[in-house]
Amino acid sequence: MPDRVMVFLDYQNVYWSARAAFHGTRPSPGRYGDVDPAKLGAILNDMGPGARTLAGVRIYRGRPSPKLDPRSHRTWQRQAAAWQASGATVVTQAIWYPVGWPNVDAGQRPKEKGIDVALAVDLVDLAHRREYDIAIVFSLDADLIPALERVQTIGLGKGRPRIEVAAWSGGTTDTHRLRTSRNTWCHWLNETVYRQVQDLTDYTR
Repeated sequence: MPDRVMVFLDYQNVYWSARAAFHGTRPSPGRYGDVDPAKLGAILNDMGPGARTLAGVRIYRGRPSPKLDPRSHRTWQRQAAAWQASGATVVTQAIWYPVGWPNVDAGQRPKEKGIDVALAVDLVDLAHRREYDIAIVFSLDADLIPALERVQTIGLGKGRPRIEVAAWSGGTTDTHRLRTSRNTWCHWLNETVYRQVQDLTDYTR
């Protein structure tokens, strides 16, 4: 039986680390850094050793407020719909806005709240439910490490479920990846892979 692989994508980490790795400091459209989650999941699945089958791709992203930021909300709706149409599962949490937004100090910005928690809960819950044999987590958020190590503990002595991680390889990001106290395989993805999965759709239109 092939191993069932489930891919967990932290959108903000995937997006911003792609821009840092492959677009540098050059001014570039906001869509540069966007990826097609289904294509990325398929490539990650195929990169692994042994017989594998892709059990699912889950992407986690903050949801802009339709009242406080209607333009961003409409962009998010179009993008989320495209992701779902490709077969990905989209998990969202409402974005937090500072009081008085948008009439606030320049240092105050909307923030994602609860996305890392949602990913961590799903990662552990789906492991307990034996929904996957291998989880590939693409994020640079160190807050996720306890969840990764919890899944590794579940599989201790049995080899399944197993945790793997992914990161872009380029620019200044080569040494940035999630590391646990146990050996964790990392799928380093270079610019060739990025160009294969890059999504240049302008969802603002």
